[in-house]
This record gives sequence, structure tokens and C-alpha cells, in this order.
Amino acid sequence: MVSGMSGRGLDFLVVGAPKCGTTAIAELIGGHPDVEMSVPKEPHYFDAHYKPDTAEYISAVFPRETPAALLGEATPSYLMVPWVASRVAQEYPRAKIIICLRNPVARAFSSWWMLYSRGLERLNFKDAIAAELMQGEIFDREDAADVWRRQVDAIASGSELPVRTYLEAGHYAKHLDRWLEFYPRDQIQVIFTSELYAARDHALAKIWDTLRVEPWYPDYDEKRKVNEAFGQKALFVLRSAQSLGLMRFRRFVPERYREPIKALLAKMGSKPSLDASMHSFLSEYFAEGNSRIEKLLEVDLSHWN
Repeated sequence: MVSGMSGRGLDFLVVGAPKCGTTAIAELIGGHPDVEMSVPKEPHYFDAHYKPDTAEYISAVFPRETPAALLGEATPSYLMVPWVASRVAQEYPRAKIIICLRNPVARAFSSWWMLYSRGLERLNFKDAIAAELMQGEIFDREDAADVWRRQVDAIASGSELPVRTYLEAGHYAKHLDRWLEFYPRDQIQVIFTSELYAARDHALAKIWDTLRVEPWYPDYDEKRKVNEAFGQKALFVLRSAQSLGLMRFRRFVPERYREPIKALLAKMGSKPSLDASMHSFLSEYFAEGNSRIEKLLEVDLSHWN
């Protein structure tokens, strides 16, 4: 049995950043008999498509009639977008927040490759990082809400991105501080990507404890990877689809077909690797923030260096 549910309202969020493992966690949580995950996985309601009345949101993204279930969604960018925490807290102050964190250097490179391989990013990684540094803080702009809405729509439609957030998404300490302004620490659970894959049952135990549901540990294929990076030979296929305007239709592909397609593209060649100079630069860039996360969460993240 579940606890804390009164009517249909949002009970938890899975947030983090692209390529942090939110898809894998959402899939694992969604398999629990007492949990219903949103459709689609990333509604982007609180960052890009917000309306003060959430009744329409709940009915739209939770189509199943399961009033006894906990309701949750997984939109990674909620961690970083500064106005999300206050909006969620205003509507759902008792919600639980599950935050996924990954080595910010590896995450930035993986996020770049995902967007580059799909034709949404035209610059190589080094130039894309330089462009973001020149771009400045996008959320400090007066038109930040409009810019971010266009960013979300561009990703959904397969169009070139108006802004870059490879670095911004990795400022975990700053983002976590913001969420802690609105939610007590005992309503927030942090799961590291490395922890998820090295000790999945332990990570799940922490999640079930946070959500206050009966522990549930599914049988799963240890070799199966969720939302795996595409192989380099998939670049031609994806760029061809982009040039033909087919990427805009991917949002209409049913969820059950998306993972098999992604798995096929992931097998098309090896993955690119980050060169040593960029790794060194980004490790130094994120060092101070990583140190703050270590102190805040009382964890050892020396393996991120």
C-alpha cells in the first residue's frame, strides 16, 4: 500500500540533467505496482508549459484511472531551470524530489554527443563549450522564459538549439541549493548515476524509502542499457533524417517503439571519446562545484576528478 496520496496530484519528481540516468530511474520506478509515471516521460509542464491550474496537467499526462497510485514525472531540466522549484512547491509542497547526478564532465560530453548526433548541435564539443562560455548566463536574461520555451520546443521538433546548457546543467550545487530553499532535506533523495548501475537494488531501496512504498525489485537484464548514446555510424542516418525534416515527427513515435530504435542506433559503431585537454579543462571548471556537493551531501566524489 502507498501513503500520502489524497486525490490525484503529483507525488514526486525525478530531476537531474540530460544523460544523468533519469530515463533508467523513471523506467524502474514506473514498474512498481503502486506508481504511475507520466506520459510522456518529460511533460516540461513546470519549466516551459506552465499554467497556474494544474488540473489539466494531471488529467493530460496521467491518463490511467489508478487513484491509489503515486503519480510522478521525470523531466531532467527541472533541476536547473530556476523557476521550477518554486512552482512545484507552490502546487505540491509535500512532493518528493529524486535528483539524479552524474560526473558533470562525462555528462556534458554525453549530452553534446546526443544533440550533435541528432543534428540539433552543429559545433564540435570544444567549440560548443566555447560558445556557451561566450553566451553567458541564459537564465539571467529578461527573456529567459521565452528562450527556454524555444529550447524545449527545438529539442522536441529536432531543430537547431537557440542556446547551450552543457556547463549550466552541471552546476549541481547551485541547483540543489535552490531546491533546498523550497523543500526540506528529508523530501529530497539524491541518486548518483554510478550508484544506479553499480548497486541498483541499493539505489532502488533509497527511492522506495523516500516514496514510502513497499520495496519492489524487478528482474532486469544487466546488459540492457536505457537511453544509450548513439554510435558514430548512426550520424549519417540521423543527419539524413534531419535534412529531410523527419526529426520533427519523432515526438509522435509511441513510447514503446522509441527504446528499440535508440538501441539499434546505439549499436551503429563506437562512441566518441573526450580528448584529454578538454577533460582537464572541464575537471578544473567543475572542481569548486563538485567540492560543494561533497560537503552538502557528505559524499566522496574524488572519482569525478
